[in-house]
Amino acid sequence: MVYPFLPAISSGLHEDLTTITLAISFSMAASALGPFIAPVADRHGRRTGLLIGLLIFTIGCGLMGFFPGYWTFLVGLLLINLGDNIFLPSMQAYISDRVSYEKRGAYIGATELAWALSFILVIPLIGLLIQATWWNIPYIVLGGLGLAMILVTLLRFPIDRSHLEETRSLYAGLAKVFKVRNARLILTAGILMVAANGLINVLFGVWMEDSFGLQITALGLASMIIGFSELGGESLTTLFSDRLGKERSLILGLVGNTLAVLSLPLLGSTVLGALVWLSLFAISFEFGVTSSWMVVSEVLPAARATMIAVYIAALSLGFAFGSVLAPHLFVMGMFTNAITAAGFNILAIILITCFRLPKPAPIE
Repeated sequence: MVYPFLPAISSGLHEDLTTITLAISFSMAASALGPFIAPVADRHGRRTGLLIGLLIFTIGCGLMGFFPGYWTFLVGLLLINLGDNIFLPSMQAYISDRVSYEKRGAYIGATELAWALSFILVIPLIGLLIQATWWNIPYIVLGGLGLAMILVTLLRFPIDRSHLEETRSLYAGLAKVFKVRNARLILTAGILMVAANGLINVLFGVWMEDSFGLQITALGLASMIIGFSELGGESLTTLFSDRLGKERSLILGLVGNTLAVLSLPLLGSTVLGALVWLSLFAISFEFGVTSSWMVVSEVLPAARATMIAVYIAALSLGFAFGSVLAPHLFVMGMFTNAITAAGFNILAIILITCFRLPKPAPIE
């Protein structure tokens, strides 16, 4: 909800755009601490990782909701991102433990649909709530939902065992990640891919407001359209990544995203054209990034949650870099952001072409 409603949050905190994006960038970078906590899901089970992630997320929402201010916004957003960076690898590792690599695209892709559905179903409601109240009130609601999900997880999620081969150390898997060539390649490609996304995503609300005078509710509807686009990208991944191959799907997503961002001069002169442009951008990015999750899940099967957590941290660092760079490029126009994003994507494509995944490990 931060990105489409950045103008409202900036106004509510009485801070300029650069200061707010700096807080977002810091929170994303600091949330890269996730790999130092997420290994508990390899050592003590996926359920433990899920609960820790949900608890940190809920605390972050409560801090922003009940104590609105610039510094609580920064810390609260940090905790929300950190909680997500612990929850997500635990969830994906749980699925990957139980589904073969050949079929995993459909299963992980299905869980990724939740990301798009949040834009479609919740962001417009949040826009109405902000308009009727204040920017921080939705975080109180989200914190309450976080508490509910902690209870559901405690009651319904099975207790599971350790998955880490080298149980002598909680961080054995973390040390292994940076020794594996495939891991280094996919981590660097992920940083570039998400930095490219950040150059556009963090400022699309500001760009739409400046270019076409859209207000909060309209920005919420624009986010809903982007949500439908992301739903389309994730649905395509769910349907086709197993057939096309995960690495090939990742490259196709990056190529499509590069072509999409470079089409800005053709599409960005009207509201309708801008929405089509954002839709193409969202579809192609989601197709690529969702495909990348399946690839990452098989790089280090013995330390799956740890590898996924490191990848999420890399994505956070990439988005932080893109967020910091975005407003500086934006002063020269949105197309400058688009050209830079295309360059990052091309570098990521080169790295992925050097990636060779070994034969997937069998499911127990």
